[in-house]
Amino acid sequence: MSTVDPDALAFLAANNQVFLFATLADGSPMGWPMVGRLNDGGMEFSTYRKSAKVRDVLRNDTASCLVVPREGDADGRTLMVTGAVSLREDHGGADAVKAAAGSGRSGIDVPKEIVESVRSRHDSGKRCILRIELDELRFGALPTSTGSS
Repeated sequence: MSTVDPDALAFLAANNQVFLFATLADGSPMGWPMVGRLNDGGMEFSTYRKSAKVRDVLRNDTASCLVVPREGDADGRTLMVTGAVSLREDHGGADAVKAAAGSGRSGIDVPKEIVESVRSRHDSGKRCILRIELDELRFGALPTSTGSS
Protein backbone atom coordinates (compact mmCIF):
# COMPACT_ATOMS: atom_id res chain seq x y z
CA MET A 1 0.00 0.00 0.00
CA SER A 2 1.28 3.44 -0.86
CA THR A 3 0.89 6.43 1.45
CA VAL A 4 -2.78 7.12 2.08
CA ASP A 5 -4.15 10.64 2.47
CA PRO A 6 -4.66 11.25 6.22
CA ASP A 7 -8.09 12.77 5.44
CA ALA A 8 -9.13 9.50 3.76
CA LEU A 9 -7.89 7.46 6.73
CA ALA A 10 -9.81 9.70 9.14
CA PHE A 11 -12.94 9.29 7.01
CA LEU A 12 -12.55 5.49 6.99
CA ALA A 13 -11.98 5.40 10.74
CA ALA A 14 -15.10 7.51 11.38
CA ASN A 15 -17.48 5.77 8.96
CA ASN A 16 -18.37 2.10 8.82
CA GLN A 17 -21.49 2.04 6.64
CA VAL A 18 -20.16 0.38 3.50
CA PHE A 19 -21.42 -1.09 0.27
CA LEU A 20 -19.15 -3.92 -0.91
CA PHE A 21 -19.01 -4.53 -4.69
CA ALA A 22 -17.85 -7.46 -6.80
CA THR A 23 -18.84 -9.24 -9.99
CA LEU A 24 -20.85 -12.43 -10.22
CA ALA A 25 -19.66 -15.42 -12.25
CA ASP A 26 -21.52 -14.06 -15.30
CA GLY A 27 -19.69 -10.72 -15.00
CA SER A 28 -22.66 -8.71 -13.75
CA PRO A 29 -22.09 -6.36 -10.80
CA MET A 30 -23.38 -7.12 -7.32
CA GLY A 31 -23.33 -5.10 -4.11
CA TRP A 32 -23.99 -5.83 -0.45
CA PRO A 33 -24.58 -3.41 2.42
CA MET A 34 -22.01 -4.16 5.11
CA VAL A 35 -20.47 -2.81 8.26
CA GLY A 36 -16.80 -2.32 7.44
CA ARG A 37 -13.86 -1.48 9.64
CA LEU A 38 -10.52 0.14 8.95
CA ASN A 39 -7.95 -2.22 10.40
CA ASP A 40 -4.19 -2.25 9.93
CA GLY A 41 -4.26 -0.34 6.64
CA GLY A 42 -7.21 -2.11 5.01
CA MET A 43 -11.00 -2.37 5.07
CA GLU A 44 -12.32 -5.51 6.72
CA PHE A 45 -15.74 -7.16 6.82
CA SER A 46 -17.09 -9.99 8.92
CA THR A 47 -19.28 -12.43 7.01
CA TYR A 48 -20.25 -16.09 6.84
CA ARG A 49 -17.48 -18.15 5.28
CA LYS A 50 -19.92 -20.21 3.13
CA SER A 51 -21.84 -17.20 1.77
CA ALA A 52 -22.00 -16.65 -1.97
CA LYS A 53 -20.61 -13.19 -1.26
CA VAL A 54 -17.26 -14.68 -0.22
CA ARG A 55 -16.96 -16.67 -3.48
CA ASP A 56 -18.03 -13.67 -5.56
CA VAL A 57 -15.63 -11.23 -3.90
CA LEU A 58 -12.67 -13.61 -3.98
CA ARG A 59 -13.26 -14.60 -7.64
CA ASN A 60 -11.27 -11.54 -8.75
CA ASP A 61 -7.99 -10.13 -7.57
CA THR A 62 -9.61 -6.84 -6.55
CA ALA A 63 -12.83 -5.59 -5.00
CA SER A 64 -14.32 -2.20 -4.26
CA CYS A 65 -16.40 -0.67 -1.54
CA LEU A 66 -18.20 2.63 -1.17
CA VAL A 67 -17.97 4.09 2.34
CA VAL A 68 -20.75 6.51 3.22
CA PRO A 69 -21.57 8.55 6.31
CA ARG A 70 -24.63 7.61 8.34
CA GLU A 71 -27.88 9.48 7.75
CA GLY A 72 -27.81 12.87 9.42
CA ASP A 73 -24.02 13.14 9.33
CA ALA A 74 -22.91 16.58 8.14
CA ASP A 75 -20.12 15.11 5.96
CA GLY A 76 -21.53 15.00 2.43
CA ARG A 77 -18.70 12.90 1.02
CA THR A 78 -18.36 9.27 0.07
CA LEU A 79 -15.12 7.35 -0.36
CA MET A 80 -14.58 4.65 -2.98
CA VAL A 81 -11.93 2.11 -1.98
CA THR A 82 -10.50 -0.34 -4.51
CA GLY A 83 -7.76 -2.82 -3.83
CA ALA A 84 -6.51 -6.37 -3.61
CA VAL A 85 -8.99 -8.58 -1.81
CA SER A 86 -8.20 -11.52 0.45
CA LEU A 87 -9.64 -13.79 3.09
CA ARG A 88 -7.97 -13.35 6.48
CA GLU A 89 -7.49 -16.72 8.11
CA ASP A 90 -5.56 -15.46 11.12
CA HIS A 91 -7.38 -14.82 14.37
CA GLY A 92 -5.98 -11.29 14.56
CA GLY A 93 -8.50 -10.07 12.02
CA ALA A 94 -11.37 -11.88 13.69
CA ASP A 95 -10.30 -10.59 17.09
CA ALA A 96 -10.26 -7.02 15.76
CA VAL A 97 -13.75 -7.35 14.26
CA LYS A 98 -15.10 -9.05 17.38
CA ALA A 99 -13.65 -6.27 19.53
CA ALA A 100 -15.20 -3.62 17.26
CA ALA A 101 -18.59 -5.37 17.40
CA GLY A 102 -18.67 -4.95 21.15
CA SER A 103 -17.09 -1.51 21.35
CA GLY A 104 -20.09 0.68 20.53
CA ARG A 105 -17.99 2.44 17.84
CA SER A 106 -20.16 1.14 15.01
CA GLY A 107 -22.89 3.74 15.44
CA ILE A 108 -25.32 0.84 15.56
CA ASP A 109 -26.97 -0.30 18.77
CA VAL A 110 -26.12 -4.02 18.58
CA PRO A 111 -27.76 -6.20 21.24
CA LYS A 112 -25.33 -8.07 23.47
CA GLU A 113 -26.62 -11.48 22.33
CA ILE A 114 -25.83 -10.65 18.69
CA VAL A 115 -22.32 -9.50 19.63
CA GLU A 116 -21.78 -12.76 21.48
CA SER A 117 -23.15 -14.75 18.53
CA VAL A 118 -20.72 -13.05 16.12
CA ARG A 119 -17.82 -13.73 18.48
CA SER A 120 -18.83 -17.37 18.83
CA ARG A 121 -19.17 -17.87 15.08
CA HIS A 122 -15.73 -16.36 14.48
CA ASP A 123 -14.27 -18.65 17.13
CA SER A 124 -15.90 -21.69 15.49
CA GLY A 125 -14.74 -20.69 11.99
CA LYS A 126 -18.27 -20.17 10.62
CA ARG A 127 -17.52 -16.47 10.06
CA CYS A 128 -14.46 -15.05 8.33
CA ILE A 129 -12.88 -11.70 7.51
CA LEU A 130 -12.80 -10.32 3.97
CA ARG A 131 -10.13 -7.67 3.52
CA ILE A 132 -9.62 -4.99 0.85
CA GLU A 133 -6.26 -3.24 0.70
CA LEU A 134 -6.31 0.54 0.31
CA ASP A 135 -4.77 0.62 -3.17
CA GLU A 136 -6.98 3.34 -4.69
CA LEU A 137 -9.17 5.84 -2.81
CA ARG A 138 -11.38 8.52 -4.34
CA PHE A 139 -13.68 10.94 -2.57
CA GLY A 140 -17.05 11.71 -4.12
CA ALA A 141 -20.12 13.66 -3.11
CA LEU A 142 -23.42 12.31 -1.86
CA PRO A 143 -26.32 13.19 -4.14
CA THR A 144 -28.43 16.07 -2.87
CA SER A 145 -32.19 16.21 -3.04
CA THR A 146 -33.69 18.90 -5.24
CA GLY A 147 -37.11 18.56 -3.62
CA SER A 148 -38.82 17.62 -6.90
CA SER A 149 -39.62 14.23 -8.34
